[in-house]
Amino acid sequence: MVVLDAFSSDAVPVHLITQEAIGEALRALRPDGMLVVHVSNRYYDLAPAIATAAQRLGASVLEREFEPTAAEHDAGASLSDWMVLTRSPERLDAFRAAGWVPPRTSDHPLTDDSSDLLRHLRPGAW
Repeated sequence: MVVLDAFSSDAVPVHLITQEAIGEALRALRPDGMLVVHVSNRYYDLAPAIATAAQRLGASVLEREFEPTAAEHDAGASLSDWMVLTRSPERLDAFRAAGWVPPRTSDHPLTDDSSDLLRHLRPGAW
């Protein structure tokens, strides 16, 4: 398992979430390995771009958006969005059982040749 948690504040490490970068990460895993990606961001909805890239690479993908309760928020918890990618779909059964769902996809994955983040801007983010 590789956990990609490269986000700090709202900066987007595009070079780590392009279709080519995701392909390299998946290539480095065992056939039943998993790539877990943190995609929380106030301004950009990155999950559809990553989901599309994963699907184009032949990987299965699920997403989990954590929204804290009022008590959890008061204790310091905040929204968090995570994705898990694998070439072995059966590895996702436990995630499905825990409430992870298939993410939305996009017509525009981020690639080394086309990394236009503005396509993934959240409505009303500015």
